[in-house]
Amino acid sequence: MENNITYRSAQLCSLVNGLLVLFKLAAGILGFSLAMLADAAQSLSDYLSDLLILFRARMERKPSNDEHDYGYGRVAVLAAGVTGLVLFVLAILLLYFDAARLVLHFSGFSIPRPGTIALIAALTSIVVKTVMWRYISSRSKKADSPLLMMRAWQHRNDALTSVGTTIGIAGAMYLGTKWRILDPITSIIVCIIIIKIGWIFVKNAFYQLTDKSLPLDVEARIAQIAREEENVADVYQVLTRRIGSSAAIEMRIGIDGDTTIRDAHTHVQHIERRLLEEFGEGTHIGIRIEPATAQDQA
Repeated sequence: MENNITYRSAQLCSLVNGLLVLFKLAAGILGFSLAMLADAAQSLSDYLSDLLILFRARMERKPSNDEHDYGYGRVAVLAAGVTGLVLFVLAILLLYFDAARLVLHFSGFSIPRPGTIALIAALTSIVVKTVMWRYISSRSKKADSPLLMMRAWQHRNDALTSVGTTIGIAGAMYLGTKWRILDPITSIIVCIIIIKIGWIFVKNAFYQLTDKSLPLDVEARIAQIAREEENVADVYQVLTRRIGSSAAIEMRIGIDGDTTIRDAHTHVQHIERRLLEEFGEGTHIGIRIEPATAQDQA
């Protein structure tokens, strides 16, 4: 149920954010507002995030095969990294135009007054993002989905960013010529937010593509689950990594040397079941059995 609600919600969010990107882009160009163009870029980051959720869900539904024993989870990770780089480039381009307008301002040239359409787009964004925040928040509670709750709060943060954009555009429009500098300044602030989002995409993709281990407390929990199984004397090694949204766990455990192969296999199945319950059915698990040393059994 959670996956279905998450998928349908991501489809709705992608549609809404896609329309917002087009509207804000047109408003930024027609309204001569860099702040609105930056806001459009942030909506683009949301749109790409929703597409990544849909793409990841589609990739993870594809079964593993002889060429991809672990499935296709890392395809979405690579796509996320590319998305982060795209956001970086967009933010840098906007910062360049912001700097150009600031140079014009301090050189005595007048910055163009933002058009009314830019202000309308900013106000529309506040309303739409607030509605989406409340809707996705309710859906996340129904599905008990942390991912959807995170997306809900992102909509809330976007609404707050649009409030700042609205203030910057309105100030540039109505406070006089010298205050038109508020438009590129607002754009710079939003660009910094976009750079942070892009960095998160790139960093997470880098960690997964370089097989970064799960946190130490998670690995300790994995070892604890194995040790709680009957006849397991100790856990000698735990190796972990991420494959898309799933975890991969490998471990070496020591079992009483007098245990039969059938009983040892049963213990391993019990450990695997508990790990799947805790970390998800898509978890990749490999457990190697070794005879416990006399010291471990003491």
